[in-house]
Amino acid sequence: MASTKLTLSVEDAFVDRAKRYAAKHKTSLSKLFSEFVSEKIDSDQITEDDDFLAKLNNIEISDKIKSLTGVIKINISKNTDLKKLASDARHEYLEKKYDL
Repeated sequence: MASTKLTLSVEDAFVDRAKRYAAKHKTSLSKLFSEFVSEKIDSDQITEDDDFLAKLNNIEISDKIKSLTGVIKINISKNTDLKKLASDARHEYLEKKYDL
């Protein structure tokens, strides 16, 4: 991919911090900036332009599926560690299975 030179104006303190961050992560400021902008663009495209997500939001859930809501009694919040939850459930299952 071809590169184009770009000049940006930023605060000196920011440049120093960015250089240290790039060095710590063994990358260049150019690559760091490119990845950041790419992530921002991709994020916007997913939330604004993705037909698949729009279709998902418009799917009607059948009564049969709705009846299953609440069958599994687990409180899941945004802060729930799903890997730990699955590990705990597996551990509990194995304890019961092998009478431990």
